[in-house]
Amino acid sequence: MATVKSLNVFKGPESLRQYFYPDEQPPLPLVELPEKLNPFRRDGVRIYAKLLTTLPAQNVKALPVLNMLLNDTSAAEKGLIEVSPGSTVTSLGITARVFYNNDDTTAFVSNKAPLDRMRELQFFGLKVALYGGPTYTDTADPRGPVEWARRLGRENPKMFNLGQYDNEHNWKSHVRWKGPQIWKQLPEINLFCMGMGSTGCVRGTGLIARPSSGMALQGLFDFLQREKDNGTLDRYADPSTAEISCVFICRDLPQKHLDTYFKKLSPENFKPIVND
Repeated sequence: MATVKSLNVFKGPESLRQYFYPDEQPPLPLVELPEKLNPFRRDGVRIYAKLLTTLPAQNVKALPVLNMLLNDTSAAEKGLIEVSPGSTVTSLGITARVFYNNDDTTAFVSNKAPLDRMRELQFFGLKVALYGGPTYTDTADPRGPVEWARRLGRENPKMFNLGQYDNEHNWKSHVRWKGPQIWKQLPEINLFCMGMGSTGCVRGTGLIARPSSGMALQGLFDFLQREKDNGTLDRYADPSTAEISCVFICRDLPQKHLDTYFKKLSPENFKPIVND
């Protein structure tokens, strides 16, 4: 049975593996937003951020990747392949190196993906293989890249594909770790909100917390405003406190999206660069 490192010190030959293993660590931070960031605080709404960005790989996909790798140790000796432009395959490359000393990970990425995404993958030691077509495709398309990667993993004994979209250990990682953490930290939780990618996070946590899905914090704001306008916000309140406790997920850090932010948003959204 794992022992939580109360001082967060990891020593010895297994130090990195212990650092990556959630059972060896205290729960990830759950931080309440101050009133200036919570427009519904005077309506009795308390909003908490679950900081999955404090995981070793700094993104939400670190948990499912770890759980999927732990449940199929054949990945240790094979080349790893995954169709992903970001968090999943980055976590795969990092975690496989830590647990199995395997640095043979290839990300299959659309040739339409932003260059900064590809540079990040290269930075973390991953190979990048491009395919023609959109970044996000139907995962059930028999002609699509996801099915191609599945088939390659099945038919080539030297290759391993996690198959994140149909691997039960994806969503079960959130039943195993994140869901119980939130429930233990905030037993009075009333609403849970997150964006959906492969749907593993929302599906797994839903078995613990009964989620209302949305696009992270903005999705939660939109939901709360709609309920307030309809006069039904109070139906989510705790009868003993008259408060509504909400949790949203911080999935990853903004650095990988910086170029996109500056392309999509107007200059007024950023402080100017001046030459004094």
